[in-house]
Amino acid sequence: FWVTEKLTSYASPFYGPIAFGTSDYSRLSEWPKGGVVGIHGTDQPYLIPGAISHGCIRVPDAPLLGLAALMPVGTPVRIS
Repeated sequence: FWVTEKLTSYASPFYGPIAFGTSDYSRLSEWPKGGVVGIHGTDQPYLIPGAISHGCIRVPDAPLLGLAALMPVGTPVRIS
C-alpha cells in the first residue's frame, strides 16, 4: 500500500493533529462499502495498542508528527 493523502489542516482531537490516507480499504468501517485505512493520532492514547478500530492505524500524536516529516504522499506502507 502507499500514502495517498496527507491531511495537515485536519486538527481533530479524535484523529490527532495530522492524518494520512492510504491505498488500503477496510470492510470494518461504518461506511457502506468500507473506508480508507488511515494512519492518525488520537485523543484517547489508552486505545494504543488495541484492537478497537475500524481498520485505521492509531499512532501517539508526538511520533505521528515525526512521521509527518518523513512520509510524503506516495510513501510505501506495509501493513502486517
